[in-house]
Amino acid sequence: MPSPGKEEDYQPKFDNRNDDLVRMTKAILEVGPRIGEVARCVGIHKETVRYRFRKFFVERGLVVQANLDYQRLGFRRLIIVARLADAYERHFFPIMSALSEMCYLTGFMQTTLEGLYILHVVVPAGLRDECSRLYETLHKIGIFPEMQILTFEEFRSVPMKPEYYDFSNGVWSFDWRADELSSVTLISSGKAEVEKYDYTDLLILKEFDRDASQPLMEISKRLKLTYKTLEHHYRRHVLGRGLIRRYRVVWNGSTYNQRTEKAGSMRHTYLPMAVLATGLADWQRAKLQAGFNQLPFLWFEASGPSYYAEVFVPLESYSELLKRIREISARTGVPIRLFILDYGKGLRFSIAYGLYDPERRVWRLSAADTIARFENLIVNVNNQRGGEGT
Repeated sequence: MPSPGKEEDYQPKFDNRNDDLVRMTKAILEVGPRIGEVARCVGIHKETVRYRFRKFFVERGLVVQANLDYQRLGFRRLIIVARLADAYERHFFPIMSALSEMCYLTGFMQTTLEGLYILHVVVPAGLRDECSRLYETLHKIGIFPEMQILTFEEFRSVPMKPEYYDFSNGVWSFDWRADELSSVTLISSGKAEVEKYDYTDLLILKEFDRDASQPLMEISKRLKLTYKTLEHHYRRHVLGRGLIRRYRVVWNGSTYNQRTEKAGSMRHTYLPMAVLATGLADWQRAKLQAGFNQLPFLWFEASGPSYYAEVFVPLESYSELLKRIREISARTGVPIRLFILDYGKGLRFSIAYGLYDPERRVWRLSAADTIARFENLIVNVNNQRGGEGT
């Protein structure tokens, strides 16, 4: 993924306490919300760090989550742009929930103008082709009458750039006047060896993917594991084998429902957008990444033959972002598809731990069961429509 080049001369001006919070946030991105380690990293008293974390993170909805190292887990990503058939639109939530339970769907959001769904599928490498064919079958039987499946080798949750964020007032400060793209050097994330892990490790990863600030004791009670067992797996496996790849601060207003184990969005503070460009040369992809990585509002990006990114821009800055995207497209000669995303029709799911066979220690994908479930949905919907007609 890209490494940012020289910083712009512009630097936002905040108070001195904000400087400490910036350093504190950068430490959290590296080691997580472990108060003692963060205090040692930034040289601030432990209780001060604890107070500031509670006041400026917890009370203001800035959740810290673990970035799972999907390469070490042996996963790859598909991003699918699809249209759900009109007959099934009112059933979109149970359909997406079924896909998360059976087909490795980890998140989706609908586009506001086109009515398309952007699906994120994170699947074990050995099942990627089979999973792709399964989604194609759902297209053929009419669940998704339109579908484009894209494969990505590189993907990441983009770390927060806290130097542009005013923690006291919850606002961003960014100079949109900079008109030169920063130089970048593409750095491959490498092909990490797949590590060994078990079902308990996946349960722990699920919890830290939800909220990394949870105490281990609380997690042990929720998972009904002894503290000794949980700590062993956490220290030796999760951390020791690098199954967590740094951390992310959820600044875009997302929330997490502990009962349903699904993430949603709670407030219309940001305008969520997705950009997609396909058929790229290496230099074009590098330029796109350079342009979007300048922005502090970049949330997620994936790279391969195509480039995909999600941006959450403050509502007052949406016009400047649209102009910047137009400039990036013009300078790279790449047509960029821009999607406005709908808060109300989007969720993020946890890692698909339910598809892991703990006895055989293998991941499962049952195409037959999945197709049977959706064919049954088709029959039920058709019967309902027939009943309404009479």
